[in-house]
Amino acid sequence: MFLFSLLSITRITDPIGEINYIPKLEPKQIPYFLNEDGINLLFFANDLSKCEYANFAISYFSKYIKFAVAPESEGKNYQCKSYPCAVPYKSGKPIKNIPLAPYQSTLFSHWCFRLLSPNSVNLKNAEYLRVLLNTTSGFYVIGVDTPKRPANLPSDITYYYGTSTMFEQLQIRNVTKGVYVYRGADHFLTQVENDSIESYTNLFETPITPYEFIGFDDKRYIAGFYFDENDAESCELEMNILINISRNFIDEFHFTKFDLNAIQEGKLQFNKRPLFVVYDNTQPRTKNWIISGTKSHDTFYVSSFLEQIKSGIALYSHKSQPTYNSIEVDKFNETINNENDTIVIVADAFNDYIDIKTVIDAVLDHINCSTINYVTLNVSVNDLPEQLNPTTLPAVFMFSKDRKNELPIRFHGNFMFQDLMGFIEQTAKSVFEIPPYDLHAKNELIRKMRAEQRPRVETQFIRRKLEWHAPHE
Repeated sequence: MFLFSLLSITRITDPIGEINYIPKLEPKQIPYFLNEDGINLLFFANDLSKCEYANFAISYFSKYIKFAVAPESEGKNYQCKSYPCAVPYKSGKPIKNIPLAPYQSTLFSHWCFRLLSPNSVNLKNAEYLRVLLNTTSGFYVIGVDTPKRPANLPSDITYYYGTSTMFEQLQIRNVTKGVYVYRGADHFLTQVENDSIESYTNLFETPITPYEFIGFDDKRYIAGFYFDENDAESCELEMNILINISRNFIDEFHFTKFDLNAIQEGKLQFNKRPLFVVYDNTQPRTKNWIISGTKSHDTFYVSSFLEQIKSGIALYSHKSQPTYNSIEVDKFNETINNENDTIVIVADAFNDYIDIKTVIDAVLDHINCSTINYVTLNVSVNDLPEQLNPTTLPAVFMFSKDRKNELPIRFHGNFMFQDLMGFIEQTAKSVFEIPPYDLHAKNELIRKMRAEQRPRVETQFIRRKLEWHAPHE
């Protein structure tokens, strides 16, 4: 005899977060919501799943902050540049002097806490300080070993205080007792010389604009360095150059720090740093000017460069140069728009090129298909074509012969015989058979081919450094 126990089992689906329960406003309701007394936080978002980071803060701060959501199409009226976007108001007035809302749960909760504007905030440990120093916009007033709020600090500015030990824990040395202003846009931490309103307000201002704040406005150009955050000395030098040259060009140019995402918009991610970039704000980001190498750290040279851009003398930067067994970008379209399946190797280093080339040679030799060919694009001396924008190198793409107008398919496996054979078999439209093969023998053949080809062509595939030269130096 068997005894059965009946259990109550419930399958849990994805729980619905707090963001789904806040009011959803029509465009005409937005002004009424923002003009309500107290702090009002409005999200501009069409896909609420992208706002899940806000769930905890909405639950925790709902007694002190009113939350609502509106369509993204209305965000442009409130200076939103990307979405989701969170806009804070207090009794009908936008809350200023605060960085953009972060997209991470803990950071967003800290950000909401700041909206409540407590007079003074004790930074209880180094992690609180790290959160402040990771912002990329706005400013903070921070007391170091100075818990008492300065008498003349404007009342609408929150005063944060901690210890010099916290800075040391973050590997920031030589920060001594005193009151400091930290600016997120340029990451400058400056000690306040005297407790006066002028001392604070002068330090709040910076000519550096966070890239995400820059829209299509009356300034035609966006200029800045592609910062290497792991090189503090270089970052400080480049920020000082931007601040110095901004004095003469601030009316025509936005000055900013470019991160990888901003650089990828111009397909410049494989240019070597140091790298100074100017985008034409009226054109696609691929229309740009660059200075690379040591000349980018010459303030006089950079200033002359901006003058020539402003006066229309400097042409857009462009690299198009063939190297050994490779095509130049200017002939890229005519090369891939043929009747064959075309494999494109994108590389900037000789060994990468040989490692992939020898495998593809072995694969194509084995299948013996005349309608599959391959070319190499050396991006150390060529711009990226419109169809390609890889984030890492080397990269391999397939342009299938009957899909030339579509985006190519990128190979994501290992650069080995079996993997590349499978990729070509799945993506090429040519008809071919794969004869049986001995994988060990193929790998040994590829090893010998690499050993033979490296000494022969290495000097013909040298990575070259490109520097911009003024037209009339």
